[in-house]
Amino acid sequence: MNPSRMIGLSFVIVGWGAAAHAEVPGQDLYLVNCRLCHGTNGTAGMPLAGNASLEDGAYVARTIIEGRGYMTPFGEHLTDEEIAAVATFVRTEWGNDFGAVDAAVVASAR
Repeated sequence: MNPSRMIGLSFVIVGWGAAAHAEVPGQDLYLVNCRLCHGTNGTAGMPLAGNASLEDGAYVARTIIEGRGYMTPFGEHLTDEEIAAVATFVRTEWGNDFGAVDAAVVASAR
């Protein structure tokens, strides 16, 4: 196969993968910042899957901002919009059905 065609094909494949992740807001941020401790499916460490304490969106936002126990605080590293996206992701994945958190809730939690 022509090497220039192979390079073009790799860009197309990478682009498709990026588009798949973009469909679930907050997932990429979760995978980069949270997966190590909470696991890919939210069941490691302090489990997020089926966790009733995630019902309070402001609590989730404060936890991400300030940290809790062994959890690293992310308030200085993530914007309100990014924290809202991660909070929404964990509140709506793995059987959780608690709904979205918006940036205004995060801003008031700071």
